[in-house]
Amino acid sequence: SRPTQRRPSKHNRVARVSVSTARFGRFRAGTRKARAAFQRALAANPGQLDALAGLVTLDIREKRPDAAKARLAAAVQASKE
Repeated sequence: SRPTQRRPSKHNRVARVSVSTARFGRFRAGTRKARAAFQRALAANPGQLDALAGLVTLDIREKRPDAAKARLAAAVQASKE
């Protein structure tokens, strides 16, 4: 018998699509659209590390290190709960 593959949940699919959109948007449409897509990914799946990394990268590129640190601290705290 062939092992069944589980389909990713709707939230995980939304998160992955949003991350892909954000990566593309970061290069083509500017950071505002990329940031919005990364935020959608995190809203769909708060554990989406690619989206978190994307937002932190954007914060750093925009010279907002305090925002990046706060975002990371919040993610660490949420992972403990």
